[in-house]
Amino acid sequence: MKKILVIGGTGVTGHLIYRELQTNPNLEIFGTSRRAAAISDDHIIYFDLAADKQRNIALLQKFDFTVIALGPFEKYLNKVQQLCIIAQVNCLDINDSILAAQKIKNLQEQAEKQKVTVLTGFGLCPGLSTLALGLNLSSTVTDIACRLYIGQQPIGPGAMAAMLRTINQQYPVLVKGKKFWIDNEVTDNYRFWGHSQSSSLIGYENPEMVTTAALRKLKVNYSYKVHFAALKKTQLKFLLKASSWLNTQTIPFLQKLYFLFSKMKRQVKQSDKGCLLEVTWKGKGQQKLVISGESSYYMTAMFACVIVTEIFETKITLAAGVYDWENLTANSERVLADLEKKGLQIKHR
Repeated sequence: MKKILVIGGTGVTGHLIYRELQTNPNLEIFGTSRRAAAISDDHIIYFDLAADKQRNIALLQKFDFTVIALGPFEKYLNKVQQLCIIAQVNCLDINDSILAAQKIKNLQEQAEKQKVTVLTGFGLCPGLSTLALGLNLSSTVTDIACRLYIGQQPIGPGAMAAMLRTINQQYPVLVKGKKFWIDNEVTDNYRFWGHSQSSSLIGYENPEMVTTAALRKLKVNYSYKVHFAALKKTQLKFLLKASSWLNTQTIPFLQKLYFLFSKMKRQVKQSDKGCLLEVTWKGKGQQKLVISGESSYYMTAMFACVIVTEIFETKITLAAGVYDWENLTANSERVLADLEKKGLQIKHR
C-alpha cells in the first residue's frame, strides 16, 4: 500500500484532500500539524518547516508521495518542494502565488538531477482553470477571460492572508501574450451563469500569467477577475486603497477580524454559496465553459485528488522535473469526467 503525506492536512483545503484520499483503499494517507501538542490522530504527524531540516527530510523519506497544501504560498515559496527533492519523494502542490510559481519552476535542474517529479499549481486557479482555458485554445482565439465567483464559506487563515496580499492597486493581464500591470478597480457589470444579479469583480493575480506558455505563444489577451460574495463593494474598494499599507502586522489583524465576523454570520443566502469558474474564449465567435462546486476549497481539493489518484493508477506518468498542468493537457477530458464524479458540474455554453 502506497503512503501519501498531505502537508497542511489540518488546514481547510488540506483536510479536504486528506479526507478524500482516505476513501481510496489502495492508499494510506497521513496529514501534518505544526502543533505537536494538539495531535491526537495516529495519521496526523508533526511537521514544521522551522524544525530541524534533517528531521523533516528523514520524515519525508518514509512516504511514496507528498501533497503540499501548506499556505500561504507567498510565505513558504519553494521550501517544501526543495525538501521533497532532497528526500527524493515526488510531490504535488496547490500553489496559487506568482512569486512562488517562479521559485518552484527554478527547481527544474535540481529535480531532474535527483530524479524527482514536482507537480506545481494543481489547485483551482491555476490548475483547474488552466485545464479549462486550454480546452479551446487555438490560433483563432484573441481574448480569454477567466472569472471566478467565490461564495460565502468558512475561510482559513492561509486563504485570508493570500487574498489580502493579492488584492492590489494594480493587477497583471496579458496583452497579445505579454504581461502588463494595469490599474485595478471594482466593477459591477458581470453576471455569472445562473445568477439573476450582476456581481462586483476585482482584478486578481494568477500564476497562469507567467506559467502558461501557450497564452504567450498564441499572443492572446487574458484577464483574471474574482468576486468575493463575503465582501461588499465598499469593502473591496477599501482593500484596494489600503493595499499600499497592508503589511505583516495589519494582515494578521484583518485575518482575525474577518474570521470572527464570518463565524458570526449564521445565515447565508443559497445564491451566495458555492464556487463558479467561468472561462470565455473570443475570436471567431464566442465559447464559454462553466465549472461549479460547493466551495473554492472543495474544487481545489478535488482537482488535486483526481491528479494524485490518476498518478497511482498510472494513467499519468511523468519523467523527473517540474511540471504544471500545461504538460498534462492530453488528460483533460478524462480528468473532467473524474471531477464530475466528485460532484463538480461542468457546462459548455
